[in-house]
Amino acid sequence: MMVLLLIVLLWPAWALAATGSSAADTFYVRPAASCPNNGDGLAYACAASPGASGAFSVLTNVVWTTTTGVDDGDTLYVCGTHPGYLTVGSSVGATESSHIAINYACPDDPGTIRAITNMTEALTGGNWTNESGNLWYLSVASYTWKDPQRLWTDSTERFPASAKAALGISEGGPTAYYWYDSGNSRLYVYSTANPATTFSLVESLVAGSGTGEYAAMAILNELNDYIDIINPNLQGGNLYSLYILGGDHITITGSEEDDSACHIGAYARNAVLISDTSTAGTGDESSDVRLQDCTMDPLQPASFTGYTWPCCTWNGVNVAYGTSRNQILSNTARDWGHVNIQVSATLGTE
Repeated sequence: MMVLLLIVLLWPAWALAATGSSAADTFYVRPAASCPNNGDGLAYACAASPGASGAFSVLTNVVWTTTTGVDDGDTLYVCGTHPGYLTVGSSVGATESSHIAINYACPDDPGTIRAITNMTEALTGGNWTNESGNLWYLSVASYTWKDPQRLWTDSTERFPASAKAALGISEGGPTAYYWYDSGNSRLYVYSTANPATTFSLVESLVAGSGTGEYAAMAILNELNDYIDIINPNLQGGNLYSLYILGGDHITITGSEEDDSACHIGAYARNAVLISDTSTAGTGDESSDVRLQDCTMDPLQPASFTGYTWPCCTWNGVNVAYGTSRNQILSNTARDWGHVNIQVSATLGTE
């Protein structure tokens, strides 16, 4: 059976690659808020200065190439909560006898990647325009991937409207607060005053322009072989939380005793996507991907339960075009608006 995966954060192979050794190394990455200096990644303790012995400070400094950084037999511990995303480098690969491990069960400091965007421009009053009455809009045309699939103000999630005319209406359920006008790239909200004056934090799943920025973690290359992802906690993602395109022999596992130790898709649009590199059945397929003992749960507010999300497909696990020999085993998938598990592949698939 086949499995879908969602996206993670990493930068191109020319940026500050770790050195490591030819032996099996253990690397650590911790949030910059905890460790402001970006170290060599080879110790959990914070580095005393940039490049010194100690943890990486941000995910974007964790870069893999064919000769440096995390390679065959190495383990990368993701520690603490990281904003942003992790994309496995295009040259990263291991062997059948010596896998790469990306382990979120960092000792005493479990790791989380939270791909949720802080929309700071929404806090400037002059960026909002009053269209009429209680309808205000913010232009989000500067975003390459701008459709805000979920929206929070001051850490409270807001329910989306099915149309602009439905803003401010509850229809027996949550009040519809926002709507996205894709034709004009405008985010509409229902507010009695300029929205910038009513809240101090606005977050959404709006993503940037780079490949991999649409998910919390992404494995995007046919050369990405023999990678074990252990107990991931992947939150957010405008497309998926975990996105696998073209990777082979990838395992995503949690705890047999407790599926919640591996949690994918919290606060996201979708949880896991597994597909080929073209997503049309004509590219490099994803094969031998195993998803086991994990929970796919979008963590919707209780007030949203039982109501249809008007904006999205909301899949838990989606196995799409160009995949083979993939397995979904002993997982928990729940509360997705569309389907918990969907196998939609029809081309280039075994």
